[in-house]
Parts: sequence; C-alpha cells; structure tokens
Amino acid sequence: MVPVSEAFLGHATPAPRWYVHRLNRPAVYRIGAAVAGVLPRAIRLWAAQAVAAVTAGRFPAEREVVRQMLRRVVNGAAPMR
Repeated sequence: MVPVSEAFLGHATPAPRWYVHRLNRPAVYRIGAAVAGVLPRAIRLWAAQAVAAVTAGRFPAEREVVRQMLRRVVNGAAPMR
C-alpha cells in the first residue's frame, strides 16, 4: 500500500508544521465552546473582539503567515497593517 502523499508526489513529504502556543490545547477549545454555548450572540461577539484585541500582538509569526497567504490568494489586495 502506498501512502497518499507518495502516490501523487512520487516522494514522501514532511509532516506539516503546526504552530504551538499555550492556548492551542484541546482543553482551551472545550472551555471556549462550553462558554460560548451559553452566552448570547452579542456577548460572544464582544468577547471575541476583546480577546482578539488583547492577544493580537502576542502571535507575530502567525499573523505574518496569514499576511503571506492573503497576498497569494487575494490579487491586488492592499497591504494589511
């Protein structure tokens, strides 16, 4: 049996590189899902905005990866700040 990656590429590819940080854990996602399930939509949106504002500067590598991807995918897009 040939792995799918070898069947199409002719050679094995390295495992994907995932970004790891202390908030990227199953328990954090479970807690977030449980809390989000009981909050009204307006409060969920406010909380998401607040968390994004607080954590935005803490993940520069992830933000740069997203910027690079958007440059490739969205032709003619203005540079993001």
